[in-house]
Amino acid sequence: MVQYLATDVTAYLRGKFTDERVRRDLFSAASELAYLAGWMAFDGGQHAMAQRYFAEAVKLAAEADDPPMAAHVLRAMAHQAIDLGHHQQALDLAAASVDGDLRDRRARCRVPFRNSLTRSH
Repeated sequence: MVQYLATDVTAYLRGKFTDERVRRDLFSAASELAYLAGWMAFDGGQHAMAQRYFAEAVKLAAEADDPPMAAHVLRAMAHQAIDLGHHQQALDLAAASVDGDLRDRRARCRVPFRNSLTRSH
C-alpha cells in the first residue's frame, strides 16, 4: 500500500481533474491511505515514519477541504504522542482535533478525541 501511495496516488494527485468535487474526493482518499500507512508504521514501532505519514495525511485532508478527516488524523497523532509520553503534545493535538470537529457538523466521532484528552491528563 505504501508503494501504491508513493507512486500511483502521487501521480493521480498531480493530474488534472474533471471537477473540484473529484479533486477533493481524490485528496481525501489519499489522506485515508496516508493515515493507514501511519498506523502501519506506528504498529511496527516506526514512530518517526508514522509521524511523517500522519502529517502528510493532515496536509492531504486540508487540501481536500475535509476537516473531519484532518481531525481524525490529529486524534491518531494524539494517541501516538500519549504512547510516547509526550503528554503536552497529545493535549495540543487532541484539542486541535476537537476544534476541527466543532467547525464541521459532519464530525466523524468526538468521543475518541475526548478520550485522548482524558488519557493525556
